Amino acid sequence: MTLNAARFFPEGIRRWAVTHVGLALFLILSLTLNGLLIWRALYWQHRAQDRMAAQSADPLAAMTVLPALRGKHLDGSEAVVEFAKSGKPTLLYLMSPHCGWCARNLANFQALVEQGRNRYRLVAVSVTAEGLPEYVSKNHWTPSDLEVVFDVPESAPKAQDLMATPQTLLVSPEGKLVRRWQGAYTDSQGEVEKALGVRLPGLGD
Repeated sequence: MTLNAARFFPEGIRRWAVTHVGLALFLILSLTLNGLLIWRALYWQHRAQDRMAAQSADPLAAMTVLPALRGKHLDGSEAVVEFAKSGKPTLLYLMSPHCGWCARNLANFQALVEQGRNRYRLVAVSVTAEGLPEYVSKNHWTPSDLEVVFDVPESAPKAQDLMATPQTLLVSPEGKLVRRWQGAYTDSQGEVEKALGVRLPGLGD
């Protein structure tokens, strides 16, 4: 037997039920949507706070004023790289004679030295002295083009950050870190070329 709703529920009650059920569904949908929007806003707020906290904890974050970098030159003399007193931007390259990715990126760095010697103060920091004199001689690096520093103490901005090679840091004449590229220029070659105004040959084998 089929029940006839019209028989048991007058027209006015049916309209009232339809209207209020619709309003209830609309209210539930609105509350759900508002909840999602609030959750999304809180999520991105927390993400932004996490990024700011990470940057504040990173001594090599962009626009950080870098302290003087101390170490040694190959002739045994003390090396003091004071970024804020160079009079021009400093290009700091972190490398090692035994680093495979440094070897692949060597042609790019050589191009930076050739094209940037008149515009940047060029400093190569080696994380080891082993094999460094031979490496410098083989690549024909002269003090007039490139300052080579090693034996940087662990107090320099952050030891673990300076141990990863290769890295390229661009520091302003005021001593502030402008850009930082970690690793060889696998995906960043175009960005490095644009930022530094150079043309690079790309990675070697």
